[in-house]
Amino acid sequence: MNKIKRTVIQIILCIGLIFINQISKAQKSISLSTVNSIVMDFAAPFDPGNPIDPVIDNSKWLNYNITVTPPDLPVSVTAEITSGAISEGLQIQLQAGAYSGTGGSNPGIPTGNLILKSIPQVLISNIGTCNTGTGVNVGHQLTYKLSISDYNAIKSSTSIVNVLFTIIQ
Repeated sequence: MNKIKRTVIQIILCIGLIFINQISKAQKSISLSTVNSIVMDFAAPFDPGNPIDPVIDNSKWLNYNITVTPPDLPVSVTAEITSGAISEGLQIQLQAGAYSGTGGSNPGIPTGNLILKSIPQVLISNIGTCNTGTGVNVGHQLTYKLSISDYNAIKSSTSIVNVLFTIIQ
């Protein structure tokens, strides 16, 4: 009789925010539509031997209110893992959607799909003075994607990973 080995992998993303005022006296605030954690679990494939589908969560929206002084110094938002580690053989990608809303003025431009690491990476660039509003369906929708990068390296595990968003200028 064949034994079936089930690998349980769970990633819990804890979200944090920080503001950095490096060059100017800009007024800045950043928030998420909700600050509760995201729990991402892989589902077993329907047919054994098939690849495991990535887990996707797009329940969070990034909102910001920024007054840039002087106006020619654009602002960026970075994302990084500040504590915890992603289990070997896995990766978490993060992508910010295009700005959605009506109060934007000069909202930033998403930089594309990032593989989250423990170093800051620019998620949204070229932000000018703007107010995206707060809550869901305004600002930038965040899409997290947990996927297997190396099937031979994965092990049953639970990881808690803290993701920090930072406003920089």
